Amino acid sequence: MATVEDLAIQALARCAEFGGNYPSTRSVMYRRLGVRQQQLFSAAARVNPEYFGLTADGTLDANKEISLANTGDRTAQNPVPNMELISRIEVLANDGSQGAPAVGTEINVVPITDTGAALPPRLTIRGGTFAPVGTDFAQITQIRVFYSYRPFRFDPQDGTVTVELPEPFQDLLVLDLARFMLRKATTMTKEVREVALAALEAEEKESILNFEEHVDSFTKAVERGRFGRTQGNTRQ
Repeated sequence: MATVEDLAIQALARCAEFGGNYPSTRSVMYRRLGVRQQQLFSAAARVNPEYFGLTADGTLDANKEISLANTGDRTAQNPVPNMELISRIEVLANDGSQGAPAVGTEINVVPITDTGAALPPRLTIRGGTFAPVGTDFAQITQIRVFYSYRPFRFDPQDGTVTVELPEPFQDLLVLDLARFMLRKATTMTKEVREVALAALEAEEKESILNFEEHVDSFTKAVERGRFGRTQGNTRQ
C-alpha cells in the first residue's frame, strides 16, 4: 500500500508532464489528499454501506447515553474513526433482569420530534450523543453500532502514513491533487492549463465510475435478503 508521501510525489510527477512550477508545501498537499480520501469514503458509504463497514461497541454512562465527541481523533485512548453512515444499532449487553431486551435486539432511531415513531427500545442521535427515549435503556448496559466510517485526516507529519483507499483506486487521490496543484501553477498559459485540467478530469471521471461499480458490486454475489439493498433503512 502507498503512503501519503508516495501519492504526493506521484501527483507532482503528473503535473510535471505539463510543465510549469507548482507549490510543493507538503502540509497543504497532505491535507488535500486526506480531504479527498474522506470524500470518497463518504460517497462509497451511500453506494454500498457494507464496503467500508465497521462496528463499534459502547458502554452506556450513568445517564444511559454515549457521546461521539472523541470519534475522528487518532490521539484518543481508543481511537474510533468518524461515523459516516449508520446502518444498524443493536443491544450488545443487558443487566440480566427479567424482561430485558435480548442481545441482538435492534434499537430504533427516532427523531426528537416524533419519539413514538417506532417501538422500544428507541434512541435519538443529536449533537453526536446517543440518548434513550424515556426508560427504554433501563435494562440495557451496552450497545453495538454498525456503520460506514470516514478515515482520519492527514496531518502535516503524516507522510509515512498508509493510505486507506484500496488499490488501484488510489489514483483518484493522485488525480485530484494534480488538478488542485495545476490550478495554482504559477508559470503556465491559460491554454495549457485548460488542456491539462480537461485531460485529468476525463481520467478521473472514468476512474470514479470504476470505483463506484466496484463498491456497488462488492457484496452482491453473497447478499441474501428479502429486499434489495436500499438506503431507506439506514440512519445517518
